Amino acid sequence: MGPMLVVRVGFELLVAIFLGALAGFWLDRETGRVLFPLFSLAGFLLGSAGGMLLVYRTMNIPDARKSKEEAGRSSGHDEKSP
Repeated sequence: MGPMLVVRVGFELLVAIFLGALAGFWLDRETGRVLFPLFSLAGFLLGSAGGMLLVYRTMNIPDARKSKEEAGRSSGHDEKSP
């Protein structure tokens, strides 16, 4: 895992959480919810879940490539087969 992958994962997670919380904050401001910021909390949680999904997908990219290569090798095209 190279340093650029670590930066990409961190940036994706940070942006997803920030955008979710920002959207929730905007909804709270528009609806007048001041005492209990329900939309901000929901936006933060949804942004966190979305960020984790992005991180999961990003981290599985090398595994998918590796499994495709292994599937190509084991497709039955051996040089020794009659």
